[in-house]
Amino acid sequence: MAPEWKRLSVLQPVALEVLEGDWAGRYTSVVSDLEGGWLAVATPTRQGHLIRPRIGTRVAVEHSRPDGVYRIVAQVARVEETPLDHIWLGSPESVQRTQRRGFVRLKLLLPLTYEVVSEKAAVPRRRQVARPLGAGRQVVSLPPHRLQGHTRDLSAGGALLVLSGPLKVGAELDLEIPLASGPPLRTRAEVLRVRPVSRGTGAGGRAREAGEGNVEAAVRFLGLEDRERDRIVAFLFDQEVKLRQKGLA
Repeated sequence: MAPEWKRLSVLQPVALEVLEGDWAGRYTSVVSDLEGGWLAVATPTRQGHLIRPRIGTRVAVEHSRPDGVYRIVAQVARVEETPLDHIWLGSPESVQRTQRRGFVRLKLLLPLTYEVVSEKAAVPRRRQVARPLGAGRQVVSLPPHRLQGHTRDLSAGGALLVLSGPLKVGAELDLEIPLASGPPLRTRAEVLRVRPVSRGTGAGGRAREAGEGNVEAAVRFLGLEDRERDRIVAFLFDQEVKLRQKGLA
């Protein structure tokens, strides 16, 4: 088996990009089989249609690892329709690695819950609850439970979040972010940058976010396993495809 394919395992999420022909585009898939020097991926779909590129079509398979995202270019060697729909790929033509800072980052508004778990965080015993613009500041005592927030963007390496402040750079958070399918993403994250949410009325609903005390926090994920990074990458590719189909990306 080609060394490049040995890095992958059955049922591992991947992005499949068809580089030429009628089905050119980016799709989400999973590794379905490994045999000899070939790799098979499950045939992706678009709007209910199976994507079956012709034999000889060049495609790229992308997957994430701790040291970055790998992009492997190969040709379609066989398209198998029964008993399962597979696209078999031959020996790789080229391999390219993009470092983590090159992870795909997509603007997404996803709800989340979080808890500050680091002593570095500036969280007083009496926490302030952010109120919408125009409302008076109200300070209430809350037990040490999970708080709510949402994402502004997401990548396999980190995210930009809107949270109820206050926070300090270096604080660690316990995050739970629901993805489209499967269990929610649960991870620790380190706060890299914090600033008050703008009171502007620009795109993305910022006026609604700018309650008193709300902050924008850039975080990086800590200790994510490869399968979790792969799940994020697959989720982002799927969301990107949907946005492109709607003409929004």
